[in-house]
Amino acid sequence: MKKKISLIFASLFLVFALWAQNPTKDFPYYYYNSSERDYYDYAPIMRYPVKTLEDNNEWTVTLYKSGNTHYIVTQYKSGKQESEATLKSVLKKHKSVYKELDSKIDADKGTNYNVCLLFFDYGNNLICSAQYSENY
Repeated sequence: MKKKISLIFASLFLVFALWAQNPTKDFPYYYYNSSERDYYDYAPIMRYPVKTLEDNNEWTVTLYKSGNTHYIVTQYKSGKQESEATLKSVLKKHKSVYKELDSKIDADKGTNYNVCLLFFDYGNNLICSAQYSENY
């Protein structure tokens, strides 16, 4: 009986853990942390940078493009980096900015493009990734 109850609770926990990563009106991102994805999931995209947006002592922010998705990659340069909780807060606070970027039309091709934000620590370990989406 204990095994059945434990299995039910474990199943419910797994369902809610996976469900919490999908977009909601309050947090409109497909969100992945370091336990779900890593650098190698995004490495093929990161071979061809489009433009360096910012480069200072703390981080480098670079734009990459693959298909109709634009990737904004923040790479921290030192041991000082934002926590996953802080990054989630920033994403939530600036969701209107990412909504506007996500809805832009690529004039050359006449198609909408998607925005995905990637955050890596100084050792190329993924902190988190978030792709804006209103599919909730």
